[in-house]
Amino acid sequence: MSFKTYLRSVLIVGAFTAPIFCVSEDPLQQFNLASQAFENGRLDSAEQEFQGFIDHFGGHKLAPQALLALGEIKFALKKYPDAGEYYSRVIKKYGGTYAAMNATLRFGHCEFNMKKYLNSIDHFQKVKQKGSKVLRSEAILGEGLAYMTMKNHEKAESILTDLLQSYPKYKTNHMAVVPLGLIYMERNRLQEALELFTMLPDDLGAQFFRGVTLRKLGQIIAASQIFKDVVDLDPAGYWADKAQLQMAESFYQVDELNLAYDAYRKVFDKFMMSPLRPYALHRMACIQFQLGRFQEAGLKWEQLVRTFTDDVNLPNGIYMLGEMALRQGELGKAISFFSQITEAHELRMDAQFK
Repeated sequence: MSFKTYLRSVLIVGAFTAPIFCVSEDPLQQFNLASQAFENGRLDSAEQEFQGFIDHFGGHKLAPQALLALGEIKFALKKYPDAGEYYSRVIKKYGGTYAAMNATLRFGHCEFNMKKYLNSIDHFQKVKQKGSKVLRSEAILGEGLAYMTMKNHEKAESILTDLLQSYPKYKTNHMAVVPLGLIYMERNRLQEALELFTMLPDDLGAQFFRGVTLRKLGQIIAASQIFKDVVDLDPAGYWADKAQLQMAESFYQVDELNLAYDAYRKVFDKFMMSPLRPYALHRMACIQFQLGRFQEAGLKWEQLVRTFTDDVNLPNGIYMLGEMALRQGELGKAISFFSQITEAHELRMDAQFK
């Protein structure tokens, strides 16, 4: 993934849809009708029913909850500015109440999803100061993720560590555990990262990163088995192509080139929409080159250059085509390839030397 997409998934509270309605004369009945539509995923109906409640019973004690629900519906539709307007109405009209503090938390989530991370932190800190225990814990999590997204990993580590210590239930929450584990991995605190990922045996993302950690620790067999399990458990899921690639990288790491080639080939052949396909193709070419199968390697690099014209691996393929042309004495062809490496690329100096 990219890692931001993984962070945002926890903040979305559902998806809802729906039909035409008449406003009940009984406010409780109207609220219940709206709530049932909301809980059953009938988004359009729920929005109409809650709006009908606000229009006809705006002074009722359940009005704050109705406004919050309208905010949740907009949030589920990823209409974050609209959701924020509803949350803001709750905050302004019902300040000091639980509903207002809940709206402040959700406003922070809106700001987070709009990439206004500092604004989101301001909202989370307000909830940390005045909210209930449940809301405080969610605010701490939101603040930690905001700092994580801003790449302030030192601050994120401190906040997430405090969260796990103060609220042990978050030790089973992948949104708290996985980011902290990634920070440990980044700082080469691999054993600590492994312990965190092991706490979530049923979460495929955590298991994927557990495999990556084991691979970094040199435990290739154990890592490969975990990657295989992730693929087998959800062959078409988010983590499948990533786990398959990591399995290939594990074999490549210990020079099991034939096994690595087969694993890279599965990434390329089975995951047609995966952004990892160009990298897998490049690695397949590298293995063919290492095994002395120069013609097959060249064909794959040519396929890379021809098919993935904007991919980050493209300069590597062009460089290797130049290298092969040089070895075969085709000097003009080699110069043509080497000259295509841009000034900013790390291979530029090598290409100029060649």
